[in-house]
Amino acid sequence: MSDVVAEAPGRAFRQGFVDADGVKVGYWEAGEGRALVMLPGSAGLDFSIAMDLLSGQARVIAMDPPGWGHAPEEGYARTREALAHQMATAVAAMGVDSYDVVGTSMGGSVALFGCHDLPDVGVESDRDARRGR
Repeated sequence: MSDVVAEAPGRAFRQGFVDADGVKVGYWEAGEGRALVMLPGSAGLDFSIAMDLLSGQARVIAMDPPGWGHAPEEGYARTREALAHQMATAVAAMGVDSYDVVGTSMGGSVALFGCHDLPDVGVESDRDARRGR
């Protein structure tokens, strides 16, 4: 039997809140370097070992959208488009103007809406990369 005890994922992350057009939006942050904004699925934020590993390479900002998972519902964005705008506004309020974005489940869809609507953010799919675009 090993004496090694694994730490719970997410221990390095610290919680913060930011105002996005009058809505209090939560986030968890760890690491340094280029920002990587993570958008969870509608079940809400769940820390993982992957997030810990990524925070060793980048400034990981894991968003905690209102009304998702255990986050309070006040300010809940009712559409993916509205949520994409809310998350982009929250990240801008943190002073982050350049970042990569990743989303899981519904968060992936929200990330695509955000990239479509924000002129300074682009998306390249695997399919486009294979075609040389």
